[in-house]
Amino acid sequence: MATNYNFPGYELTWNPNFIRYPKDYPENVLSVMKSANDTKSYYDPMLSGFRFNGDPVKNQLANPDFLTAKTKSDNLTLGIFPNVEEEYTAIDVDMGGNKALQEDIAAIKAEVMKQAEAYLAERKISDKKIGLKYPTVAELKAQYK
Repeated sequence: MATNYNFPGYELTWNPNFIRYPKDYPENVLSVMKSANDTKSYYDPMLSGFRFNGDPVKNQLANPDFLTAKTKSDNLTLGIFPNVEEEYTAIDVDMGGNKALQEDIAAIKAEVMKQAEAYLAERKISDKKIGLKYPTVAELKAQYK
């Protein structure tokens, strides 16, 4: 019996072209359903297409202290230590006092910010070209009253 069943893949996709509404639904219910299934009701989060390129900071990302901190944290999640809070505090003090690690973290943060700002500048230009306007909170509230 299990070998005869094929899962219908179209159920995993959202295609508003194939949505049907019953005739006898009240108009207020239909308007909400149509709005919920209208692609113009949604917009991408601003950073949805952003992908970080780690090449400029690959040396900083390769710092072995990242793995050391992860290993210590993983050991805490396994319940090896009786006083977890004390151990987390020790890790914070140890890693916070690690000058090389903190410099690498600062360099990585700066690179992420630089790339994100460049992406947002490009996104703003491309959104303007296609006439995409992000609604304000007041506009959203007025639309759904």
